[in-house]
Amino acid sequence: VGIVYSYNDRVVQIARKMSSFGLVSSQTQHLIAKMLSDEEFVDEFIRESKLRLAARHAEITTGLDGLGIGWLKAKAGLFLWMDLRNLLKTATFDSETELWRVIVHQVKLNVSPGGSFHCHEPGW
Repeated sequence: VGIVYSYNDRVVQIARKMSSFGLVSSQTQHLIAKMLSDEEFVDEFIRESKLRLAARHAEITTGLDGLGIGWLKAKAGLFLWMDLRNLLKTATFDSETELWRVIVHQVKLNVSPGGSFHCHEPGW
């Protein structure tokens, strides 16, 4: 379950474009409410999540650097924008989708094409 809570209309608009929203059962809502009301749990969860995310980020970016694949530095987030433009046959979103299919079916790794996040340039 993911939650976006913001009074910033721009943040909400972007979140709507980048996510699929569905109904959450009342049992799940109750469980989440109990978890979020436990301040000790929340503090520990955030601390541990930061450590794990930082470790994974370092691992992924080191690997990309080693392969000569560029990526964008960000201040926060669970995702990483990597530059695969040089792997496209043509600079089109159709070519981006074709590359995605190769990566999914041959490499067995699902990397979301930038076009699905309304990126203005194919290959990210």
